[in-house]
Amino acid sequence: MKRDWTLIRKLLLGVESNSINPFKEYTQEQVEYHLYLLSDGGFIEDSTGAYRFRWRGVELLDSLRDEQTFNKVMTEIEERGIGLATEVLVGLIKQLP
Repeated sequence: MKRDWTLIRKLLLGVESNSINPFKEYTQEQVEYHLYLLSDGGFIEDSTGAYRFRWRGVELLDSLRDEQTFNKVMTEIEERGIGLATEVLVGLIKQLP
């Protein structure tokens, strides 16, 4: 399964609001996989069924928060057809005005 940055952004926003709602466009398997990736990467932790941020998760969400900037970077990446590491995505977003 490929990493989906749009789903990751939605999940981080859900953790922030304490409401990870089902997303119609994603399967339960996709959501669980991406929650696992966020947990395994040290961005969130599962505390008795409720997800909480770790420091890295707060910083990542701060970088991904603005929807217009996020969409602009994602469009550029899709047009170039390149893969994307977390640090690269954050770096690209920070370079935008």
